[in-house]
Amino acid sequence: MFDKKRWPKTGWNPDYIPSYERDIEPIIKRPAGYQWVANVPSMTVFAAPPFDPKDNSAALRPARKTYFSYFRNPGSSEIAGDGGENELVGPASVPLMPLNSGSNSVSDVLIDKFLTLTVTQYFLLGQWAEGKFKTGAVDNLGLHPLDRGSLGNCVGSPMCPGIEVTWNTRNPAIYSKALRIAHRDADYAKIGLTPSRDECEGGGCEPGDLTKRMAIPWQADFAQCTVQFINFTDPKVNKENGIPKPPTYYGYWWPPQSPMFVLTGIADAGQQAHVGVPSGMQVSYPRGINNFAEMILGWSYLGVIHNRNTAPERVDYPYF
Repeated sequence: MFDKKRWPKTGWNPDYIPSYERDIEPIIKRPAGYQWVANVPSMTVFAAPPFDPKDNSAALRPARKTYFSYFRNPGSSEIAGDGGENELVGPASVPLMPLNSGSNSVSDVLIDKFLTLTVTQYFLLGQWAEGKFKTGAVDNLGLHPLDRGSLGNCVGSPMCPGIEVTWNTRNPAIYSKALRIAHRDADYAKIGLTPSRDECEGGGCEPGDLTKRMAIPWQADFAQCTVQFINFTDPKVNKENGIPKPPTYYGYWWPPQSPMFVLTGIADAGQQAHVGVPSGMQVSYPRGINNFAEMILGWSYLGVIHNRNTAPERVDYPYF
């Protein structure tokens, strides 16, 4: 279960009952989609646990707790063996979930090697593991469907620096209320913008504040943040002499936004001759693009990934 002793200031309610459909199912099902944009078979396994995840019976508690034990604890990695953000493997000697890079696997300042669930998600999954959850009608907690739809397509993490927005979106100081950015009251026509100002100190956001710390041009991060070679033995070091310190793990950044490996489409003979590879073959998505300059010039020629299944059951049997 979620260990409240390690989170004395969070104020989690141990009696809170999560909704399976709203709070738990997305965590379980999302990893399945990675198979279409990356080569992560071990993640796919967790999208289809060998038990009914909607069954909150005591008989399945051991199965749920075993599943939960494979998720990286978003706590302090200074405690040896706690499964924190700088630990790759858990007690079972296999990589912990999620397998993405953390928000800082590239420098030795504020190291965050591997991705974790948010503390809230980890708490909710812990409640689920104990059998404290409900199924059925879902309360959307006042969240507008358009907000849920747009936010559900964002990476959320890792934030190094992110791909839609960056780490400042985690700071409560930039919001006026839930999911609403506070606006700075200023006459920009007269005073202009002040990019050097830190919106995280309060006072609202100016146009551009949410993205001013991100890659310029954006194609640089799109090209660079696909995979990362991450040291997994030294929690205090990412790089040595400017390169990742071995031994390293092949970790992905955000494959849904910046794909790495994809299937070629089912094409006719003319298309296949033009592409030069058989249909159904897993290939490098940015094939032919080898540096930032080429990505700046050629990004619009990259393929669009979509579900080829046109039948009514296309959601249940996708082919991306």
